[in-house]
Amino acid sequence: MALAGKVVFYARAFREQDVDGKRLVIAATGDATINETVMRRCRALGVWVNVVDDPSRCDFHIPAVVERGKVQVAISTGGASPALSRMLKEQLGGHLEPSLGAYVELVEQARGRIKQLMSDRGYEERRMANEAVLAAGARERLAAGDEQGARRLIDEVVEEIRVQKVEG
Repeated sequence: MALAGKVVFYARAFREQDVDGKRLVIAATGDATINETVMRRCRALGVWVNVVDDPSRCDFHIPAVVERGKVQVAISTGGASPALSRMLKEQLGGHLEPSLGAYVELVEQARGRIKQLMSDRGYEERRMANEAVLAAGARERLAAGDEQGARRLIDEVVEEIRVQKVEG
């Protein structure tokens, strides 16, 4: 992360002013005494702190996250067992197809079209229309590698909604 410029890494001993002006700190020095010093300084300044491997000294926990595009599933044991969180992430991740992110993009586009077509309708009718998109079988088509077929199924549902509006 340091090489990518996402974090600043200082290869030196902790200094209390290191947390000045920060909002969130992770204490992961491997030394319980130093981690305690970091935690106390953070608490004195109102800075959220996570003391790695010491849940009782954490103001927040970092979940294991499964991501498939805009689909994000976070798993946490509240710091009790990060290893279990990672294991569950791997298990759950194996059940969520890689194409799920692309599927979310398709249904998001359909939702926008439905919102426009049904702007004069109530929430319940729009919800049912969106559920019809989800039931169309596009997710399975996409998982099988048939993006065009998935788009076609969704387009058919949206077109049916458009025709019903024109007729009704």
